[in-house]
Amino acid sequence: MRFLTILVGAAITQWLLTWWMLALVGLIAGRYLAGGVRSAWWQGAGAGAALWGGAAAYIHIANGYLLGDRLAPVFNLPDGWLLVGVSALLGALLGGLSAAAGAYSR
Repeated sequence: MRFLTILVGAAITQWLLTWWMLALVGLIAGRYLAGGVRSAWWQGAGAGAALWGGAAAYIHIANGYLLGDRLAPVFNLPDGWLLVGVSALLGALLGGLSAAAGAYSR
C-alpha cells in the first residue's frame, strides 16, 4: 500500500511540480500509513528507485541513447545506462530516507 501510494503520488506531483516532491510524498506516506521504520525505508526506496530509474530509462531510450551516452563521460562512466542506475540509486536514497523519517516522526 505504501509503495503504490509513494509511487503514484510522487509521479503525479513530480509531473506537476518539482523533483523534491518524492521526499514530501514519502514523508507523508511514512508518517500516516501503517508499518515499521524498516518497512517504510524499503518501500520508499523501492518506489523512488522505480520512479526515477523508470523515468531515466524512458528518457534514455526515447532519445536514442544520445543524451546518456554523451553525458556519461562527464561523470567518468563508460555507458549511459550507468546514469540510469545512478538516477535509480538517488531516487532510492531520497524515497527511503524520507519514508523512514516519516515513520520515525510517529
